[in-house]
Amino acid sequence: MNVHATDYLVHFSNILLLVSYSVRDILWLRWFAVAAALTNMPYFLSQPDVLWPPVLWAAVFTIINLYQIARIYLERRPVVLSDDERKLYDMAFRSLRPREFVSLMLAGEWKDAAVGDQWRRGSPSQLSASRSREPCRYIEKARTWAHLSQDKSLEQPWP
Repeated sequence: MNVHATDYLVHFSNILLLVSYSVRDILWLRWFAVAAALTNMPYFLSQPDVLWPPVLWAAVFTIINLYQIARIYLERRPVVLSDDERKLYDMAFRSLRPREFVSLMLAGEWKDAAVGDQWRRGSPSQLSASRSREPCRYIEKARTWAHLSQDKSLEQPWP
């Protein structure tokens, strides 16, 4: 049996793939998959007849995985909230992850309210939040949905 040094690249690549399948974090899985594909490429290129289809497929999978890795890093960036957003998040939206809360905030708009102001919801896509320094109510279909009290605590439902 004649074993060339490049044959070990295939074994090492498959070990990397085996490790990638055993990790729980998708980011690590993708990094190991990239390493495995890049380790395989020299083997395919060093054959007497270069194996172009596997080289091209390894390149395609590497590009896809690198793109997905970049997306994961972008999604994992820390969320920065303004003071008003942090206050609203702490009062009423702690059950959401901060990034989900930011998505919700992007779907709505800030509205200032004074004492006695009431809002009625328009379409389901219109969301409102208050930066009011005074008590206010949010009205949904003629029923009060929430009340922001003087001490800035949110009460649901409010009679």
